[in-house]
Amino acid sequence: MSDIYVDRGLIKWAPFDALTGIDNLLNEIRYRNNKIAKPTLSQDLIESINYELQEAYELNKEIQVNYFSDGYIKDTYGFIKRFDQYDALLYLNNGMKLKLDDIINLYII
Repeated sequence: MSDIYVDRGLIKWAPFDALTGIDNLLNEIRYRNNKIAKPTLSQDLIESINYELQEAYELNKEIQVNYFSDGYIKDTYGFIKRFDQYDALLYLNNGMKLKLDDIINLYII
């Protein structure tokens, strides 16, 4: 009787191939479940954001912007490059283009 070990090769890993893609599916489910509704801003906060925007634009100061995107609140930093009143868009020097309606809060750094 010979005691030579014979490796089964890829056959032994076959059951794990059935779970291929499960990580992507779980991440997508978590992403969808953690989404929130867009917060409504008070009139005072809207006026404060407008004031901060005007001051940052006139004095060329760096800003931190909290904005709503696809169910999440995100942050970005930068200087105001251009302000489009017609389309209500804010262009930053880092390449971001934000809708003014999506801005949740704004801070001058």
